Amino acid sequence: MSFLTIHELGNEEAEFEQVLTLEKDILINAIRPYIYKHNSPAGTIRMAIWKNAAEIAYGELTSTEMENLDDDLANFDFAHGHMRFDLNRFVRLRKGEYTIKMSSTGYTFSESAYFGWVKAHEDIRYSINGVSQNAFENPYTVELWRNEDAKNT
Repeated sequence: MSFLTIHELGNEEAEFEQVLTLEKDILINAIRPYIYKHNSPAGTIRMAIWKNAAEIAYGELTSTEMENLDDDLANFDFAHGHMRFDLNRFVRLRKGEYTIKMSSTGYTFSESAYFGWVKAHEDIRYSINGVSQNAFENPYTVELWRNEDAKNT
């Protein structure tokens, strides 16, 4: 049996963050979080990369832009998948620790219409570092895209 563990944006928290440790330097131009859409929430979702207390790059998508990028998000009341947030600039991330933050503007949580960030579960691409006691402790699912990755989509 498969299931999704979703942290609903704005239900209890207005912002989520995921710490990410890079083992080598990379040049990226997009972030792809695994997003869940419940009905048709309005607003803009922002994905940002932070180093220490400074935002170094971000990407934003409105709910309409998300639906235009993914037929499932446009055609179904309940949909999920990786959404590509192009960054406002290319950014070289040096080996070390960063924080990925999800926030929103013009968006209000409602049980009938919301966005969520999916927690890692049965992830075939990346392994979870450490051992979690339950699915709610797993990290959020996110991909960083290098320029070469983005050209091939």
